[in-house]
Amino acid sequence: MVKKSTTSVADDSAWLSQTRDVTDRQHAVYAIARSLDLLQQPGWTHTLLVWLANYDGFEAYLPDTDDPVLCVRDLLTSYVTRNRALEMGRLAVDLCAMPFLNHRAAWVRESADQRSKRDWMPLTQPWLEFVTEQSAGEELHVWRSDEAFPPPDVLRSWLLNGFVTRTKPFSSGPGRRP
Repeated sequence: MVKKSTTSVADDSAWLSQTRDVTDRQHAVYAIARSLDLLQQPGWTHTLLVWLANYDGFEAYLPDTDDPVLCVRDLLTSYVTRNRALEMGRLAVDLCAMPFLNHRAAWVRESADQRSKRDWMPLTQPWLEFVTEQSAGEELHVWRSDEAFPPPDVLRSWLLNGFVTRTKPFSSGPGRRP
């Protein structure tokens, strides 16, 4: 025997609207993917999510206004709401100006006679991996720098390479791998 639900769709939507908001952080990655679809640029989704995944957890050390996922979501939402065409190069330039890129982190060991520092490299290492690699005597330092890191030209190249690699058509011709 199949049991009927006693809640209506209206009851479910009222509950859902009280528990989820399209502007909350948990929804941001979906908003990024949706915005890229609306902008007819779904080829960017993979590259942006791989990049942002390396910052996962770092937002806990940043001001709310510099949360990586929210910054990217807000940038893409601004493109959508202004009905602005999304050009590959323009997006890369705008992403390189995100405020979270000015925040740096390092494991630092200081003693009476020396100081050593291991910087976090966000293009090659996820934050959640970096923070688990503390060695004896090291302290985590997070600071805001005047310079973006990685440098804008390096990040722009990384982003565009990721986009092109994901969107170029496959060829099975000689010397080409699918």
